[in-house]
Amino acid sequence: MSDRPKLVDSSPLYPLPDALLVDSSVLGGIGRSTPERRQLINYIQSNDKQLYVSTGVVEELDKEWAGPYGVNDWLDPIRNEDWIVTLPEPDYGARIRDGPTVSEMVDEAHRELAKLEQEREDELPKTDAKFAGNLVQIRVSEGHNSVGLIIDDRNAERALSQVVSETEYEQFFRILRGPEVLEEIQ
Repeated sequence: MSDRPKLVDSSPLYPLPDALLVDSSVLGGIGRSTPERRQLINYIQSNDKQLYVSTGVVEELDKEWAGPYGVNDWLDPIRNEDWIVTLPEPDYGARIRDGPTVSEMVDEAHRELAKLEQEREDELPKTDAKFAGNLVQIRVSEGHNSVGLIIDDRNAERALSQVVSETEYEQFFRILRGPEVLEEIQ
């Protein structure tokens, strides 16, 4: 296991959810031709999992500073392979049963993240906060019973964990630490 301190209480990694949403912070840590990359791809394909990225993550990977092919060449599989899917922008009015709407989840996550980052909300991008909405989107639109977010950003992990834990969605969603997931699937 990683010697990095655990920031939030979470259930054991296994079994990993059927649908996994991954942040650029995790993809950026996986090199182009590394064992971690091959292990992640093999795990997804061999265990009937689906990997998702948000449109915000694709935009981050497609920035000039990310290199000609995006961070460690993730744009090619995102655009051309079926084991990794780009989500459209979420429907901000979507909800599961009587739970909060996507809009309410994103707004709450953004407020919490701004507090943790000690930034003004209007100056903080909503990319990480939108993950709360993407989790609902995957559950509602894609029909997965369990959805996990794989992230390696401590403040986003805290904010999203807190927002999810304050709703009935807690039973469907798990916030997972990127390095721990990659270590476990080896």
